[in-house]
Amino acid sequence: MSRAIRGNVLMTVLANGVPVPGPTDVVIFHVGGDGSIGPVEALFEAAPDHMIIVVFEIRDDASPFVVVPAPYSTKQFKVRVNRAIDEKTATTDFHVTTLPMSSSLFKPSPMAVKEDAGYYHCKTWGENCVIEKTVSVKTSSIAEVIAELGLPPPDVISIDAQGAELGILKGCGSHLDRALAVVSEVEFSEIYHRQPLFDEQMALLGPKGLRLVNLFNSQIWHPTSRMPGNGFLTVAEAVFVKYFHALESGEEHPLRGYADMRAASTPELVKASIVAVGFRLLSYAAKIAGFLKAERDDYHTYLSDTVPLQMAFMAADYLAQHQHRFDKDLDFFLNAMKIPESPNLKHSVPDTSVKQWAETKQRMADTLARQAEKNKST
Repeated sequence: MSRAIRGNVLMTVLANGVPVPGPTDVVIFHVGGDGSIGPVEALFEAAPDHMIIVVFEIRDDASPFVVVPAPYSTKQFKVRVNRAIDEKTATTDFHVTTLPMSSSLFKPSPMAVKEDAGYYHCKTWGENCVIEKTVSVKTSSIAEVIAELGLPPPDVISIDAQGAELGILKGCGSHLDRALAVVSEVEFSEIYHRQPLFDEQMALLGPKGLRLVNLFNSQIWHPTSRMPGNGFLTVAEAVFVKYFHALESGEEHPLRGYADMRAASTPELVKASIVAVGFRLLSYAAKIAGFLKAERDDYHTYLSDTVPLQMAFMAADYLAQHQHRFDKDLDFFLNAMKIPESPNLKHSVPDTSVKQWAETKQRMADTLARQAEKNKST
């Protein structure tokens, strides 16, 4: 190991340059490439100095990973890992589509190709994901990559892998048991052929103590061209957090969506409060802070340099002091307390600029024209 200066903070790094997390650093694994990483970016807004992010992406160069400063804070690192991630080590087909972000280990579902996904660069899902080429890739699991490269295990797992999310979660092995949050793209109907759906992710994550927070960036699809009235909820990004609860005497524990708060270490609960504040779960953050104040004397060790924990304690204190007002006005806390909204926690897909849509539409048209020419010549 060695020491490295990042900002004004002295950090321990391994021989491979990967940072060793401090007791309240939150390690995020994101599978789905670099760039915008969706709802998990809300954590960087709340606590940038406590984040280390590992991004998995397939690159052309041969280096297994590179370590660079994270753009969110001069005090933390980003680790970019050159690897395709799935449930296990295998060689499989990867389908590269016209719109690169729709490329997948799965082919588009024949049932969905004529559906209107509500996009403005194409009329149907099939137009969006024309397969330009299929390449052979070697995949590894999260657990295998951690062991091979000596990466710190994740506290938060974020996945946007176009249908492959369930396999990737299973490939985390025991690391999934300790995860404080999972952010995953979910589908409620097959848009990729025979892909796993939301209910299968829920069945896996619930017994791990993870509770669904909400669905963000939801997409409503129509079987025909979009029309007035309801379509079908088809795609979203689901946020789950480890739900710590201290059982009362004689209280039976739930079967799912629950983790024993008394069995958790203080640093683990501090990180859980950081995650809760980041995802705007103020009531849950206050619950964790209330427990720490009542049963853990060592929480003071982390309070001074952990702003989200300070916010959690402020919320808990305010809750205790003004509970009598809530008894008379059920909207008291909703009206009296305000927290900033996050642009990364939107319930519907955000608008994309006209210019971006126009560029995408032109790229799609060019690809379709090349495909038509290719079909003529065969």
